[in-house]
Amino acid sequence: MARSPFMLTLDHLGTFQSIIWRDQDSNGTESWERYWVAPEDNCDRYARCRKSAICNTDNAMQCTCLPGFKPLYPQDWFIRFVEKKKVGGVVCSKGDGEGFLKLKGLKVPDARVSRVYGNVSLQECEKQCLKNCNCTGYASVDVRKIGGGCIAWFGELTDIRKFSDGQDFYLRVDAVELGKCTFLDIFILLFSLYRSKLMPIYTEKLVAILVASQM
Repeated sequence: MARSPFMLTLDHLGTFQSIIWRDQDSNGTESWERYWVAPEDNCDRYARCRKSAICNTDNAMQCTCLPGFKPLYPQDWFIRFVEKKKVGGVVCSKGDGEGFLKLKGLKVPDARVSRVYGNVSLQECEKQCLKNCNCTGYASVDVRKIGGGCIAWFGELTDIRKFSDGQDFYLRVDAVELGKCTFLDIFILLFSLYRSKLMPIYTEKLVAILVASQM
């Protein structure tokens, strides 16, 4: 059985395609048909959103800043290709008040500048990361989440995308960003209690917890 002719193409944008010749398609005509292509979408392109941003094909803007970052030029969101600048920055000299935000379902950043810690828990990895001012985040080495070990990133974070089967990534942030998350979590919980008509029972306790957390 003779194989159909095929060819491989690479265009100026870096799109690689495998194209195969079909003698007859559903309309009875002969044509070239794309068999395989990479990257599959814009977020598959390396560092599509540059540094400190997440690429998400489900987002109309595609590129969104990581928590604690903002566009250097806000108008650049309209061209969907921007540089990012840290807001405030991580104050490493204090050593307290810092923490990590858990970002779910990501393709983790380019690991060019990273370090692997074998046979340690994520809690220990967090401690190791906090000891180094250049550490910007960490994640589990085992994508199945059943083994030990972690990988820590140092310096700028690039080539991050939202991914349905992605990993959890722990982003290093300052206390301001952690505070924002605390208020958001409490708001969501209060709203849920209100809808379930349990708010009168728990509101007083939640307010007390909120006040204590901000002292």
